[in-house]
Amino acid sequence: WFRRNDTKNKMKQPDDKRKTPQIQHSNQNENKPEQQIIVIDGSTIGNFASGRAKGLVVPGFQVPLEDLEADAVDHEGYCDTSIPAVLDSIISFLFSEPPAPKYTKQIVRDMYDMTYEALDRLRHIVHRYEIDCEWVESGSVEASIHSIEEEQGENENAEGSDKTAFLSAEQVNEIMGIPEKNCKNLYQGGEYDPGCAGVNPLELTLGLADAAESLGVKIFEYTKAARIERNRDDNDATAATEYVPPKGRFNLVTTEGQVVRCDHVVLCTGAENISNKLSRRLAYSFVPIYTWMAATAELREECPLKDGVVDSVIAKNLTGSANSAKTSGHEADSLTKKPAPMCGDDHVSLNYWRRTPTLVQKKFKRNEDNEGRILFGSLADTYPFPKWLISWRLRYALTEVYPQLRDVKFDHVWGGKLAFPLN
Repeated sequence: WFRRNDTKNKMKQPDDKRKTPQIQHSNQNENKPEQQIIVIDGSTIGNFASGRAKGLVVPGFQVPLEDLEADAVDHEGYCDTSIPAVLDSIISFLFSEPPAPKYTKQIVRDMYDMTYEALDRLRHIVHRYEIDCEWVESGSVEASIHSIEEEQGENENAEGSDKTAFLSAEQVNEIMGIPEKNCKNLYQGGEYDPGCAGVNPLELTLGLADAAESLGVKIFEYTKAARIERNRDDNDATAATEYVPPKGRFNLVTTEGQVVRCDHVVLCTGAENISNKLSRRLAYSFVPIYTWMAATAELREECPLKDGVVDSVIAKNLTGSANSAKTSGHEADSLTKKPAPMCGDDHVSLNYWRRTPTLVQKKFKRNEDNEGRILFGSLADTYPFPKWLISWRLRYALTEVYPQLRDVKFDHVWGGKLAFPLN
């Protein structure tokens, strides 16, 4: 097996010391896990989507909360004769693995709340283990190409954190830096959620791996799972001198023939084709979708996303509200100099973008002079396309939002597969 190298992040065949690795002990007062835990990765940590993602730590679901509740089993309009229910029955009949269980409205609400708890937990981990991942709590603006007047009136507190604010079309354009002369009424409104953060996804992933190893977790790279087998009790005779490893409930077999005996298996993948021998349910639940990102050339002062713009827009909203008199001076001061927010919309291709962070990094010293690039992601394809076509389509999506950037060059373009649920 190839064991992860903590210093240079390069792989080599294990020597005698790596066969019995020395566990790094954290300087924190952390409880060590009682079980022996290992992580296997088919490539290297962070090499695929986990390290190349958009870097937006945004809680909630892409699907509106009320839509998920409408599909719950205890909803008045739920119909169990729908096509997904029929498919579940067929899969349950053909395969031994049961289909995904139905969910209730309470489960939907609980899972939605858990996404905000996960953000708080991730923030805690980043600070506790001093993960240098360019964590910036800038908030997020979700723009909509659809009218949100009815949604704003009926579900004002249905989603988001306690400080989520609905935005008009004019406010969305002002926060995103879309000049009024270039506006083509693309967005009809949106939401601003201050409880979101931006990160460097690769540094976050590597930092989480380092933190896990400091607690005794062993990570093996270039180790791909092939199948999962259930152990059966047997009475095979074994010579007394032969070492018999302890049996677990499962045998996880790799493509190279190694066997992991364990009581619990957590599958954390879906973008690649999943073998039925790993999980029939996952194999029929996800579809690989290609999505892409680009980094513009340095825009500096011409970058449309500015620090502090959200503050002025929210302050105007507070000033014009009936409760503005109740806003204390301390609350107003706390709104100052909010970093430029992360942005996204509800296009089918799910456009998302943000400005590169301006923090001076302790280790890498990046962006000391505020390069002001825009990291722009979009597209959702079922097949890979040539890079020149991807670049052209990304530029078209970018200029649809920012016509003034039609001549800006892309310094980098990258992408790959993500796991999209069939629903």
